[in-house]
Amino acid sequence: MGNDNDFKYFDYANYLISYRVGRIAGLLGLSSDDKEDLEHELMAHLLEFWPQFDARRGAVKTFINCVIDTRIRQILESRRTRKWGFGKQTVSLEERVDDESGHPIMRGDTIDGEEYMLRIGRLRRPVLDECDLRMDLERIISQLSPELRDICERLQRQSVVEISKETSMPRHRLYVSIRKLRRIFEEAGLDDCL
Repeated sequence: MGNDNDFKYFDYANYLISYRVGRIAGLLGLSSDDKEDLEHELMAHLLEFWPQFDARRGAVKTFINCVIDTRIRQILESRRTRKWGFGKQTVSLEERVDDESGHPIMRGDTIDGEEYMLRIGRLRRPVLDECDLRMDLERIISQLSPELRDICERLQRQSVVEISKETSMPRHRLYVSIRKLRRIFEEAGLDDCL
């Protein structure tokens, strides 16, 4: 807000900041000094971004609203993160720490990759459990009749409609076979594989 045309929007910016801070003061539990500090911070933030205003892209008041609202959202999100962070702090994976025997290693080397993949949903179960499950599945599939084995293998990559068309088997008969497969897998304790 450097030239005379810019100053006419100064009053609008002051009003908007005061209004918005008043609305969130109770939510944040701000004292009158805190409110004043936040108002000054928002005005400084607006002044920092003021050179980016381009009249060809939008109105001045819209720009002021966007800058102020964005900064308020950032402040609220920061407080929410701190509130719900339960005292957690960010640490570098490049930091050196001691292992169980007292030898220095990188913090990143202490993280169990499998546990991390389970936590973020990239793995459904631990790798050893997955291997056991695959062996159990192969054992059960090998004991199936040739017809049920073929249907089971096809169901891994095709829909019922596609199998019906490809094998010329009526869908109702195919569903009877699928029910048999379900019963076999459930009896073997593998119902979560269906």
